Amino acid sequence: MTKLRNTVRWVRGSPARLTKFREICDWLDIKEKCSLCLDVPTRWNSTYMMLRNAIPYRSVFESYQARDASYKEDLVDSLLADSDWIYLESFVVILRSF
Repeated sequence: MTKLRNTVRWVRGSPARLTKFREICDWLDIKEKCSLCLDVPTRWNSTYMMLRNAIPYRSVFESYQARDASYKEDLVDSLLADSDWIYLESFVVILRSF
């Protein structure tokens, strides 16, 4: 979860990166209405919302990683692998029940 949190924080940390993220969404024809949000460590439901909102953008994160060298340089320890996405998707299912 820390990797996703760091990735969302990195994308939202700059208007230019957020614009590029939205451009990739348009390029991939992703029409999600939810925006990326960060969680608040003291509220479990904000973690659920961060995960729920970020998972539909998996292909956008993967494309961003492939297209932008600074993404890989800045997030070297937080690059999300396929196994991370599977873990996050299963965690959303668990949190949804609460």
